[in-house]
Amino acid sequence: MTCDLIQTISIAVGAIGTIAVAALAIWGSWIRYYFMRPKLVFSLPDSKGDLNKRNDNKMVRYYHVKLSNKRSWSPAERVRVMLTSISRVGADHKTYYRVPLMVPMQLTWSFSMINELLPNIGPERYADIGYLVENDAAFLISLYVTPGNFEGYVRANDSICIELIAMADNLPVSAPYRLEISWDGQWSTDNDKMQSHLVIKEIN
Repeated sequence: MTCDLIQTISIAVGAIGTIAVAALAIWGSWIRYYFMRPKLVFSLPDSKGDLNKRNDNKMVRYYHVKLSNKRSWSPAERVRVMLTSISRVGADHKTYYRVPLMVPMQLTWSFSMINELLPNIGPERYADIGYLVENDAAFLISLYVTPGNFEGYVRANDSICIELIAMADNLPVSAPYRLEISWDGQWSTDNDKMQSHLVIKEIN
């Protein structure tokens, strides 16, 4: 390799470095905002639910949603999972109608009694969708505060669709995540049987 070629390569590398530094100075905030910020994505880890016994000896089945940060090296700060809409199935059992929801409401984090209200999320965290108690009349959405006129329940032979978003201090809201929840009114401690009675599934 001749000296002239080495000098040419050195000049080119220096020029590229200068351009890169200038680009970072001008567009650095934009690059960090779009490529280095957290990326929160919902998923349904297990539609069978988690069977437990309460202090009153009643059996209860909890259902969860997983919130993953696909850029775990950039933690999402002070995250909350918000319920933004509810739709109830009509008399034809096919058409859904939006239920008025004055403000978005926060779902509880799993094991909320020992977890903070607004956690930071590195890799992942679980939130409660809702729960069904043995011999109770309805599946209920899990919220930190439940208004008296809240219609987030699913009775026997009923169905609702809910929409969730994730919010964080250092992130715009996530893409909406929608679930359909249906129940035929039956209860079972058998996981596979219960999965056919209370059905939770993702919808587009």
